[in-house]
Amino acid sequence: MKRFYLLIIVILALSIPLITFTTYIEVEPVASNRSELLTIPEFEFDTEAVEEPVNHWPIILWSVYGLGLLMFSLRFIIHLIQIFKRIKQNTKQRTAQFTFILLKELMTPHTFFSYIFLNKEKYESQQIPQEVFIHEEAHARQKHSLDILFMELLQILFWFNPLIYFVKHSIKLNHEFLADEAVLKDGFSPSNYQELLLTFSSNVTNTQLAHAINYSSIKKRFTVMKTHTSKQKIWLSCILILPLLGLTLYGFSERRIIEKPASLSIDLPVPMQEKNSKPDPDKDYYYQNTTIEYVDNQKNVIATKKYTELTEEEKQQLPSPPKKPAKKTPLQSELESWLDSKKFGVWVDSKRIKNSDLASYKPSDFGLYYVSKLEKNAVNYGKHYFQVSLYTNQEYDRLYKDGQKPLSEGAIIKITKTASIESFPVLEVSFNPDVFKLNGKGTSLSRLKRDFTEAANNEKSDLRIKTVGGINMSLINQIMEELDGNLKQIRLDEDAYIIGDTTANEHQEKATPEEIDAYNTWAKKIHGESTIISKNATLLPIVDEQELIKFSEIYKRMSPQQKDQSVKFPFPNLNMNEKEQNYGKVNTPYAIEQNQQKATPEEVKEYNKLASQHNDKPENLRIIKLKDFERMEYLYKKMSKEQKANAEPFPNFPPPPPPPPAPKSPLDHVIEMAKKNAKFYYEGKLISSDDAIKLLKENKQLNIATKESDSKEPKVYISKEPIVFKQHAKTKEQVMINGKSSKDGFFSFTGPELSDIELSIAAGTITEFKFKVPGKPTLFIKGNRLNDDAKSQIKETAIGSGAQLFDIKNSKDEVHPPIFVEIK
Repeated sequence: MKRFYLLIIVILALSIPLITFTTYIEVEPVASNRSELLTIPEFEFDTEAVEEPVNHWPIILWSVYGLGLLMFSLRFIIHLIQIFKRIKQNTKQRTAQFTFILLKELMTPHTFFSYIFLNKEKYESQQIPQEVFIHEEAHARQKHSLDILFMELLQILFWFNPLIYFVKHSIKLNHEFLADEAVLKDGFSPSNYQELLLTFSSNVTNTQLAHAINYSSIKKRFTVMKTHTSKQKIWLSCILILPLLGLTLYGFSERRIIEKPASLSIDLPVPMQEKNSKPDPDKDYYYQNTTIEYVDNQKNVIATKKYTELTEEEKQQLPSPPKKPAKKTPLQSELESWLDSKKFGVWVDSKRIKNSDLASYKPSDFGLYYVSKLEKNAVNYGKHYFQVSLYTNQEYDRLYKDGQKPLSEGAIIKITKTASIESFPVLEVSFNPDVFKLNGKGTSLSRLKRDFTEAANNEKSDLRIKTVGGINMSLINQIMEELDGNLKQIRLDEDAYIIGDTTANEHQEKATPEEIDAYNTWAKKIHGESTIISKNATLLPIVDEQELIKFSEIYKRMSPQQKDQSVKFPFPNLNMNEKEQNYGKVNTPYAIEQNQQKATPEEVKEYNKLASQHNDKPENLRIIKLKDFERMEYLYKKMSKEQKANAEPFPNFPPPPPPPPAPKSPLDHVIEMAKKNAKFYYEGKLISSDDAIKLLKENKQLNIATKESDSKEPKVYISKEPIVFKQHAKTKEQVMINGKSSKDGFFSFTGPELSDIELSIAAGTITEFKFKVPGKPTLFIKGNRLNDDAKSQIKETAIGSGAQLFDIKNSKDEVHPPIFVEIK
């Protein structure tokens, strides 16, 4: 959850400033009559440009930004090239999900998408523990590289923002937490895993685009491993973030107030024109951007239409467009009063000008002007209180060259409907699922009578049914029964037609010979393209919906004798009396199996459960019982194409793995250990490597056991009896340093202080331990103080790094928890 939280806050930080909350306010123009109101043109308020001295700072800042952008882009490209070169130039080992890149140089394991980079020598000698594989595979499986690439690209764009580096560091650190969690969930011991992390951590440089086991954040990672956050705490944290998100959204988003002309209300008590009037091009031009709202006497909106959706009769109810406005020239005294900038805002030819600029104009320069009073919620209210819009003679001639201009985009005209305009309720019907809307509002058959009565103002009315395709006659009859007493007649939309039994069908003759011939041709084609899957199942081809409707209607009108002499209907399970939406269900191939066309939801659920168990595993780890495989295969074949598309993909199962290579013989193992300068013990006594080889050649039944095979001096034990190594007991007691203890095992010392530490416990003494600093070999130390080699390593270790003491044993041969020391 934290991974997506970090990514979301980055996205929100980028998107919130781009959000704009727009508030529209209506500005009521000052006009003496409706004609004058309609002639107000659209205003574009542009302030006059004022010459300013050249500011060089933007040029300097943009140049610095461009330089940083170039540097970070080059850095990103170089890192990508380095990764692709390693992939191309080194040996690869591929598995089902991952590709291991085996590097010749010594580098810490790291991951880039599905590529896991490992040291070739350690990989081939099997010196890389399983925990490391699980850790890196978690990075690859969870696609952490996508997050890193996203942040790298943001860093290129916003390199100057310090917060981007903190967020990037947090995201990479969280990736490590998730990978650590994957290891611990697999059942590995936290303390052993912590020791392993320190063993593999180093100061070796890795590419910034890959995930590597690194040392710098190991203290936090150890702390997180010991921390268990409850789900309640996680959800509480998420809830507490919501108010902060709201404040951020409010504080950093943009708010814009836009003025729009007030809507125009017109009362039409009677039709203004007779029906079937000819179209009026001038009216079509003038009202082309207008929305018409029909309201009742209580100003409730009955219906809303765009002008282009009106019938010719409805268009004739609108007033004719106003004529070209007469010229209106201001007086000299008016021009002088408008010089007051505290009271008036002045626009000339739709451009804002300084009030003092009016002094250069004469009244005869203007052909039209308007003065409007600002409302208190207007944007410029307070700066001035009246808006003066003047149009020069040239602009007036340009604007009104062809007569009145159209009303502005978004203009609304409200008409009070008290006349006989065609306004009966409209019922929109859609299927699959069934949805009913009366005048745009949701309804149902049970509520239809009440809603219809309200829409028709408690009077009898026609009902217009609007749908696409066929509507069953039984549904129409049901609507008529519901509206009995309130309904005059039903009118079907031009795109709709009736299917099923109608009054006309009751007296219709049998299907004609031509219709039967066409049906037989179609049915033979369907049968010919069908595939028999089993005794009770047939796979049908894709069927054209309109053809299915057409020929099923013909088949229904056939007499029993005609049906006996015709080709069998291809869809035996299709209920011929169901509504038309059922036809759509055969528009894809499916299997008809007695009373079932496809797998049931329970069977699909059973298949998904079986398939997901194997799809979640790497292909080379998929193992399945034969009966489970056969059951899954049966369910998958039974599913329709649509079900398969929405279900789990059928798992790919690999062939049985080849037998493992034969283990090395005891003799070969002894020879190999001899090359590593191992010490050999026979029945507890030290012997030479030559003697050990001789013993194995003479007696191949001897038992062999090896300890510390990866160290500088492995130990090989040979015996006639089975060899059992004593397991060291573990204790939870924390070791003290210089007499001081730490609950979590973390300490902080300077380099000289660390060199002089002494380990102790409450009862007993520390006899040995291992010491590790980044980039240096692990040291095995006898006693309870650091030796000279360890002190030398500390001097070469940078401040801010850390050291680990682990495998700490006491005089009772018990192993204590590890200790982490930060070098300050």
